[in-house]
Amino acid sequence: MHALYTGRVHPGEDAVVFLSHSGQTEECIAPAKLLKEKGIHCLCIVSQPDSALAKLCDGHIHYGNLEVKEKFDVIPTGSIIVQELISNAILYEVIERNGITKEVFKSNHPSGAIGETLKSS
Repeated sequence: MHALYTGRVHPGEDAVVFLSHSGQTEECIAPAKLLKEKGIHCLCIVSQPDSALAKLCDGHIHYGNLEVKEKFDVIPTGSIIVQELISNAILYEVIERNGITKEVFKSNHPSGAIGETLKSS
């Protein structure tokens, strides 16, 4: 959300993706409302297609009920794994469709662990 508050999210150019198992998470719903008011496209990955967040967003991916029992019925373990899988699949597709090369990726990651790994390749 740092990008929102610094004006780095631009209507018509950017989209924000929210991850929420229940789709009822106020920490996602409140900023999604603010972004929508500013004309930013909002997407979400949730378990329930009729959740408040899914209804608010311009588009959603829902993965349904998990057969995994979450610890204490509140610690999101299985849902995080599912959301990570979906997010990585989307990322891979975005890279492929936009023809992002290793050189372009490398230029956007000059430091950190990824940057250091790419420097040696």
